Amino acid sequence: MRIGLDARSIGARVCGVSRVTLRLIQALAAGDKENQYFVLTDSVRLAEIENPNFSVLPTDCPRMNPLFDWKFSRIVSGLALDVFHSVHSWLPFNMGHIRARKIVTIHDIFAVTDPAFFSKYRPFGGMARRYFSFLTERSAREADMILTVSEYSKKRIQELMPATIGKVHVVYNASGLDLSVQTSGVVADVQGKYLLYVGNCRSYKNVPVLVKGFAEYLRANPASDLLLVIAGNDRCAAIRELAEQSGILSRIKFIFNPDDSRLRNLYSGALAFIMPSKEEGFGIPVLEAMGMGIPVIVSDAEALLEVAGDGALVFPKNNYDRLAVLIEQISLDENMRADLRRRGIARSSVFSWERSANELKSCYKKCCNEVI
Repeated sequence: MRIGLDARSIGARVCGVSRVTLRLIQALAAGDKENQYFVLTDSVRLAEIENPNFSVLPTDCPRMNPLFDWKFSRIVSGLALDVFHSVHSWLPFNMGHIRARKIVTIHDIFAVTDPAFFSKYRPFGGMARRYFSFLTERSAREADMILTVSEYSKKRIQELMPATIGKVHVVYNASGLDLSVQTSGVVADVQGKYLLYVGNCRSYKNVPVLVKGFAEYLRANPASDLLLVIAGNDRCAAIRELAEQSGILSRIKFIFNPDDSRLRNLYSGALAFIMPSKEEGFGIPVLEAMGMGIPVIVSDAEALLEVAGDGALVFPKNNYDRLAVLIEQISLDENMRADLRRRGIARSSVFSWERSANELKSCYKKCCNEVI
């Protein structure tokens, strides 16, 4: 098969969907010597892929500007593809004349379902939400196959768009970091014992519950020297304000946009990792922490339960009092931490990019062979 991967989500700052895209490309290149791949980027020049069946084609077509989709579709048309796969949640415009089967990965639908998702774009947040709702629904309608990253996301997509039933297939993610790389030589960002959260501060991430739970823990344990580290690509202004109002701002360290080396270092030094989300499409940081042997606490968001399995402690997503209790337990009980390390490592080993790439190739083959 001739397969085109729309990888224009990959930018200078690697996070989220771009990280997933990079890992999938690497895994496909390592294991697929049969199919021909065309990796379509914006202006980013990827490192050379050591597989002669892979060609990287910079298009100079930004994915966030639909005016470039006409040029992009002409580039795609000239490749005579069997499969075109957009890895970043929507299909480009002007793809109707492309004869290739079209696949889109919809990682989650929070841009559609979460009223606060675009709150930082006020007064244009409502307009942005309507536009992304349109993009999502149009892409789901035009795609021959829809991929997503968890059974929970599959369920939500089908609930929101019943016409997609039968078109949605799950291909799980894996750890976004190369956990085999050593962290020696990287200066530690934090001294002492700390809890860690990795991610942005959008509303569905539920970071206020994390701050309130930590504040409640400190109130009940005034002699504790435990810190909370919040690391990600978000300045988290509202969270800083909440921490100041709660009187614990000095006990929280914010680390903005850490690179992979710093992230591995942060994971490796943490007493425990906490993921407090209201919802997730998958939850890659959970696997990253587990894979590095860090005890994990997650909310009862369905996708997090799906990913974490029996490898984590769980609290009700809006119950910060219960979170405070779990923080106290995990900080005091070394046997509990050792058991969570063992279970977390075992659970994380179930997920791999090699497995994801094999499932992806099966989807490409299935999509080409189906009569649609």
